[in-house]
Amino acid sequence: MACVTTMDTLQFKGAIIGMILGDGSLSKLEKDRLNSRLAVTSVNKDYLDWKLSMMEHLTKVRINETSYEKTHPTWQTLYKATSMQHPSYTKLRMRMYHGEGRTIDTHIMKALTPLGVLLWYLDDGSYEDKKTAISIYSNAYSYSDNMLMAKSMNDNFGLRFNVYQKFSKREGKRYSHLYLAGKDRLKFYENIIEPFIEKIPDSMMYKVPEKKKLIRLYKRMYE
Repeated sequence: MACVTTMDTLQFKGAIIGMILGDGSLSKLEKDRLNSRLAVTSVNKDYLDWKLSMMEHLTKVRINETSYEKTHPTWQTLYKATSMQHPSYTKLRMRMYHGEGRTIDTHIMKALTPLGVLLWYLDDGSYEDKKTAISIYSNAYSYSDNMLMAKSMNDNFGLRFNVYQKFSKREGKRYSHLYLAGKDRLKFYENIIEPFIEKIPDSMMYKVPEKKKLIRLYKRMYE
């Protein structure tokens, strides 16, 4: 990854990988495009602005706004931030894309930082308050990728995720997602969420558990 001036290079790379694991995408290489661009989308402008502030450490970024007011009045406005082309994004695309699908490897998972994990969770994660359950819906990736993700999250962060599968009759496919073990939910909060709690945009706070609930769960189940 190229030199980043005002943000630690490793932290930047880990954050970008988290975005790509989630809702981000890297553009294809074409005749008039020698390098890839990173694009991220959200219906939450404040969340997109936070990502944009990180992306701008490498290149300039533009924002586009898509309104569905005339065609679909109930749909929310979609915001999209797109970087300029850069060789660093090309390298990530060559590693993380095979054909039309995305994949991961041990290098990608090892480069993931706590901030990257948080961005991945805010993109594709889910928190069920009643069960204090934390999941990451990594169904864009294969079962073997999910197994590697689970192993890497344990090896690198001490977070134990189980890989669950669900069959979609409509699509005739089996999808996988990561489900965090109850014993590690408090650790997830303390090590992944809490260091950035002041920076998480208001629109994404619905995915942030109450720490006191996780403490009660841990004490009730494991002490």
